Amino acid sequence: MTNFQEIFKKTIPFTKARNDLGELIKRLPKESYMIVTKRLNPAFVMVEPDYFEELEKLRFEEKRREKIGIMLRSFRKAFSSYLKKKGLDENKLSDKEVMELIKNDLKTTRSSR
Repeated sequence: MTNFQEIFKKTIPFTKARNDLGELIKRLPKESYMIVTKRLNPAFVMVEPDYFEELEKLRFEEKRREKIGIMLRSFRKAFSSYLKKKGLDENKLSDKEVMELIKNDLKTTRSSR
């Protein structure tokens, strides 16, 4: 079954949905969701609770990834600025050199406390 056929199968006019609500509720666990239309336009979606929970988890995960991306970009910008102040080119440093630089700076910071 193509995606279009799948969506068409899950689409129902508002009047039919209102008249057959009990039947739709029985069908919902098999379908996950039903699109209810009014004058051929989507009006709302009926969603099976477990499917809704999965959608919420995905939405939460997407937001979490977005926040992590923002944090990483911010860290990368700050670290780049830090390296420039030290007169270092971030593109010429190996991972090992970066780790050594961080270790040495941590030692210096701790010993100055």
